[in-house]
Amino acid sequence: MKKIICLGIACLALLLSGCIPNYQYDYTYYPPATYGGKQCVKQCGKARSSCDQSCKMSYHLCEVNARTDYNYQFKDYKLLKQSINNEVQQLPFDTYNFTNNAVCTQSCGCRREFNICYRNCGGTVIVHRKCVANCFYNL
Repeated sequence: MKKIICLGIACLALLLSGCIPNYQYDYTYYPPATYGGKQCVKQCGKARSSCDQSCKMSYHLCEVNARTDYNYQFKDYKLLKQSINNEVQQLPFDTYNFTNNAVCTQSCGCRREFNICYRNCGGTVIVHRKCVANCFYNL
């Protein structure tokens, strides 16, 4: 009975997770009034560029490692299937399950760090949140 209840709760959670609103964020930046604050913001911009570049490189390296891992795992799978005379089906790389790897992400927090730096320099950051999917305006 407990298993049925747990399964029901898991199914309900999965069903409802598709109903969660999806938001898009836009930002408006107002620079600091002082010369020193404006110079500080320039440094924030340089740090952001460096962070973005590092993030892209890390993502690319993660993808290369994931593809290599996929190829090794597929080779093992292929040998296993051939050893028992079963048909081998290769899944496209996109559908590869990264259970044995950290999932590659392009989100490194660079914008968040930039926004904090910008504010610390005396600037103002206004965040605009807009619901773009599964919006419940009439609730």
